Amino acid sequence: MSSISATAKIWIIVLGSVGGVVLIAVVIIVWCICKKCRQRSILSENKRQNDNDQRMEERRTAAEARSAERSQAADVLRMKYGRLIIKQYHNQCRSSLFRTIVFINRRQLATGQEKKTSKSQANQTLVQSTIDNQIEVATFKEKAQQAAKDTGYSLIVIAGIATLGGLCYLVLHELYSRETPNGIYKEASKMCLANTEVQDALGTPILVHTTPQIGSMRINNVRAKIFNEKGHQSMALTFYLTGKERSGVVGVKVEKNISNKFVYEYILVQLDRPWRGRNIIQVHQNLDASKTTPQTIDF
Repeated sequence: MSSISATAKIWIIVLGSVGGVVLIAVVIIVWCICKKCRQRSILSENKRQNDNDQRMEERRTAAEARSAERSQAADVLRMKYGRLIIKQYHNQCRSSLFRTIVFINRRQLATGQEKKTSKSQANQTLVQSTIDNQIEVATFKEKAQQAAKDTGYSLIVIAGIATLGGLCYLVLHELYSRETPNGIYKEASKMCLANTEVQDALGTPILVHTTPQIGSMRINNVRAKIFNEKGHQSMALTFYLTGKERSGVVGVKVEKNISNKFVYEYILVQLDRPWRGRNIIQVHQNLDASKTTPQTIDF
């Protein structure tokens, strides 16, 4: 047989509640830190993206300006050279052969200029596509890292909530479940107070307490024992009644049935002084009275 200390259970409940509150606080702090880190990463990513766009725009503008300057200088040189040739040949002769040569020269100059322009545009397009690819790769890596962090934080929050729920369930089960020493104590004490023989013997009003001394400074504990009897889990507990005329010690024994519920075997009140020639009052009795005597009951 193992004796259950209700004081230890109360401390477990208190410590569990404090642990749950601390766990909630830790989860909230972690969530706030994660939120701030995420906001900072988003701001940093936006700033980096803006800087990249600005640098690309500056490069594109500078490249276009250089290309325009080069094209303009080449056009000036070509036009100047063409004009000199035309003037010389115009002064010498105005033959159809000269006009044909000038036309061919101009056409060749225009073709060369178009080729250079197309080549410059192709180079710019290649540079732009390379930079865009690099930016896309960097953005994908950052998004993957952020998704991994969010998943980890979510798992931490879920684990904290699950732990807190388990602690709340244990506390509520211990406080409000009938299948505990406290639950049986509350139910049995109500049955004793409602019994007319107990009221007549002790005298009303009747006080219920778990320690022999009413003014004891000890925590209000329920003295209970849990043991196995004939293959079934049983529990015996004691508490005290004090009235105007007498006081008594209540002995309760319960046993779990097939449905895993406690059923009463007996609730007996042992008086400190005889009442009507009796020292024991039977509040509840499932067993045969001839088989259960006051001497066999351990208070």
